[in-house]
Amino acid sequence: MESLTIPKTIEEIDDFEGNNKLTSIIIDEENPYYYLDNNCVIRKSDKTLVTFLPSLTVLDIPEGVERIEYTDLNRNITELNVPSSVEYFDSFNGFYSLEKITVAKDNTRYYAEDNILYEKYTGTLILGAKGKTGSVAIPEGVLFIGHNAFGGTELTEIKLPSSLIKIGDSALSSWAIKKLFIPPSVVTINYYAVGESTTIYCVQGSAAYDYAVDNGLEYVLVALGDANGDGNINVSDIAEIRKLILGGLDFGEIENLLYDVSGDGEIDARDIVRLKKYVAGLDVPLGTDENSSEEIIAEVAYLDEKNAVA
Repeated sequence: MESLTIPKTIEEIDDFEGNNKLTSIIIDEENPYYYLDNNCVIRKSDKTLVTFLPSLTVLDIPEGVERIEYTDLNRNITELNVPSSVEYFDSFNGFYSLEKITVAKDNTRYYAEDNILYEKYTGTLILGAKGKTGSVAIPEGVLFIGHNAFGGTELTEIKLPSSLIKIGDSALSSWAIKKLFIPPSVVTINYYAVGESTTIYCVQGSAAYDYAVDNGLEYVLVALGDANGDGNINVSDIAEIRKLILGGLDFGEIENLLYDVSGDGEIDARDIVRLKKYVAGLDVPLGTDENSSEEIIAEVAYLDEKNAVA
């Protein structure tokens, strides 16, 4: 069937998934429940987009739509454009070919950055561009990764921020992700959040460690602050982090996250001050920042002096 006409008597419209030959939709103008705009089927009562033409590759959500209803949108959409009127997204499934996401600048609730869709006020990552390859770094400040946000992605590396608290169902489940460092800040990891082909790098006793053990996934235990990887945290690790900051060492993404002992997403003087306190035997937890400005200023001055000598 290539064309579908919906009469005025139809009260309920389901998803058109599976009707790949469908190239045209017509809704009777006298239908009191639905209307068609830009090949999108919209429910009049609550201004909700319920489905759209299966053959679309670019989904331009019409201005005036306020809600996006959950459907199994396993289609060939490569570009998603969100207008200013959208106020609510249900969780997404599918969108495996998606490469580009844009949001109108005057949308008060959502924004897109590096082709990732975020909610402004809750710190939630809703949807990533699953069709893109390579790596992506999720910015600090993101608290939640939503259901299926990167499920089935072709990305091979995803850097999670130290601010992250929760990972939703199937959020990072993909054969392409071979290794993933889950920071100890994460306290909730939902069903199938990480794929079976992914090796989880985690801190012992963390939610990520428990998730890996409970689900029989491969994991590698790491320790915040163990910069040289000898299993101990001491002055040698302080020296290693200083070398990294001064440009003497070049470590990969996972190792860099281990040195962020202040938990602010950066490797700098704060981490050295925090680690020095820990090594000195003070009761300070790694992964948080409670350093005084005087201590940080002193360490910055030390690093500047070493840079000047170099």
